[in-house]
Amino acid sequence: MARHELTRAGSRSFTLNCPVCDAPMDKLQLEGVTADRCGECGALWLDPADFSAAQKDKSLAEALDKACSGPQPTAAGRKIRCPRDGEPLTEFAHPEQAHVKLHKCKSCFGILLDAGELRDLATFTLGERLRSLFGKG
Repeated sequence: MARHELTRAGSRSFTLNCPVCDAPMDKLQLEGVTADRCGECGALWLDPADFSAAQKDKSLAEALDKACSGPQPTAAGRKIRCPRDGEPLTEFAHPEQAHVKLHKCKSCFGILLDAGELRDLATFTLGERLRSLFGKG
């Protein structure tokens, strides 16, 4: 298994606030992927290219997706807004793993995942592959 070294990204003029719990998010960089991660609830905010790269690499997904203990707030079923531009986020089911509900900004195309969802997506089981193949999500 590849070992990844997670680093905080260089300074920037502003910090995103988590759309789930409103806590400040840390900007992280790993293997060319940049993500904003909430230190409180573990939510992740990624651009589409970074999301695509992270969900294809299980060890990268595990390094980025912080395991949180105890009950955590989730974005599922809530009306939440983009941490960048304040636009409402649209909830949708992942096309291959329908049990994972993602949130996307129609303006900047950023993607929000609750804690644990990126790790889940990176572990595409045989059963999930068969359900996806036969259209049962």
